[in-house]
Amino acid sequence: MNKIIGQTGDKSNANKLLTWLKNWHKHRKLGTKPVPSFGYGRGDPSGAGFRAALLSGPPGIGKTTTAVLVCKEAGFTFVETNASDSRNKKILQDTLKQALGNTTMMDYMNREAGQSKSSHVKHCIIMDEVDGMSGNEDRGGVQELIQLIKNSLIPVICICNDRQHQKIRSLGNHCFDLRFQKPRVEQIKAAMSTVCFKEGIQIDGSSLSNIIESSNHDVRQILHNLSVWSASCKSLQGKQIKDDSNKAKKDFKIDAFTACRMAFSQSETAKMSLKDKSDLFFYDYSLHPLFIQENYISASPHAGRDGAGNTLHRLAKAARYICTGDVISKAIRSDKWGLLPMQAMFSSVLPCEVLSGHLSQRIEFPKWLGKFSSTNKNSRLNKELFTHMSLNISGTAQNVNMDYLPVLKDRLIVPLVHDKQTDGVKQVVDLMEEYDLLKDDYDNILELTVWPGLTDLRSQVESKTKAAMTRCYNKSSHKLHYSTVTGSLKKRQSRASNDDLDDEVSESDNDSDEEVIKALKVKSDKSTTKSKDSKPKAKASSSRKSKATDKKKK
Repeated sequence: MNKIIGQTGDKSNANKLLTWLKNWHKHRKLGTKPVPSFGYGRGDPSGAGFRAALLSGPPGIGKTTTAVLVCKEAGFTFVETNASDSRNKKILQDTLKQALGNTTMMDYMNREAGQSKSSHVKHCIIMDEVDGMSGNEDRGGVQELIQLIKNSLIPVICICNDRQHQKIRSLGNHCFDLRFQKPRVEQIKAAMSTVCFKEGIQIDGSSLSNIIESSNHDVRQILHNLSVWSASCKSLQGKQIKDDSNKAKKDFKIDAFTACRMAFSQSETAKMSLKDKSDLFFYDYSLHPLFIQENYISASPHAGRDGAGNTLHRLAKAARYICTGDVISKAIRSDKWGLLPMQAMFSSVLPCEVLSGHLSQRIEFPKWLGKFSSTNKNSRLNKELFTHMSLNISGTAQNVNMDYLPVLKDRLIVPLVHDKQTDGVKQVVDLMEEYDLLKDDYDNILELTVWPGLTDLRSQVESKTKAAMTRCYNKSSHKLHYSTVTGSLKKRQSRASNDDLDDEVSESDNDSDEEVIKALKVKSDKSTTKSKDSKPKAKASSSRKSKATDKKKK
């Protein structure tokens, strides 16, 4: 196990997985509960209490090999499934559930033969490529796997490539999270040099480094390339091997988090051309600038290590570039898409070049998206309140937000806190009647007037007082100058009703007059039943239609 590339340290994921697997049954007997981790690396480093482990990372770096060798090191037998197997909900229930109910492989075989259990050999399940459980063949497989893990009597090791997949995020909440990183070039180079020596392959260090980098540190592909290129000639040197490495360069997909990390990493950008740096922006040109803006403050430029003043100067320079990029972005949204390459320079390439080094903190998701959504919501609620109060106030929607809402909040909440009897409730309901406010408007006013650091008086209102106010408001009738149902919805309902009536009449053209009158009467009765809870005018109208139909029938 010590020969796994990149997993030789004491704090390596291989050693963590080995410790977790050896202590799995002990923690089950003790009833240890898993410690939830709010972010990677913030939970229990031993993973005690979790019934399953999740190994994630790029392909070809030794995740499956690590799982197999750890099982052998800990003395566990194992059963492995991968993407070539159908793993939908029904198949997992029929096959895997039986295996998870046994503690050893011998238990599984003995149960099939009707013999008694033995417990001298331990057993576990390896679920490889769980992020490939998708489509019709594997429908419901991930959710069923989560349910089986909760009741499993043996450890389960899940392996995936895409840790950010939505299904894998749900699975990760129930697993000991171990994220594998790509081994460094030096680590892979040492192991590949040994392989080349034993296979009699002659290759210089620079050519071997080119092969490793073109394969994106994928050990499996490196071995494959060496095997193919050395089949005809054992001497791999010179320009030919460099050209072959470029032709066999591995294409890979990166997410917004990886693109942000690469943009600030000096070791990554040092090997990139200007076009490659600009291409990081185009992985997601709408989201990447927000990641840069959110995380540039946590960058540690290697060129600014000589003093804090130099670092602040670089941060200020990067901020100016980002501001210029925002101006260009606004122009682009006005149908000037030819400026996208310029935005790539000012929003990504230049600020990251000034702060080139590394990120000292975990990459944060842009908070601007949440703030922008909340701003739009608050603006919509404020405009709605202005529409409802427009006949009883003077001013604009901004005046409502700045002048009216703070005063209304006190008058709507203070009586319920200090006067818990009927007088306080009636005072609040009368105020809502005076300003034509709905019950939803009451909640919206309290939501819009809550600020950080201020005491929320809603928590001081008792539940029975809230219930009394709701009953008092619903008991009385309210005359409103606006409609509580959108006009488009009314039009659709009216149009659908008229179309149905026309269809029934047209279908009855060839019938007798009595059948036509009967169809109209049935339709009129249905309309009367549906409109019982509507306005009195609609009810009276339905009654008149029914009387007219009866007279026509007579």
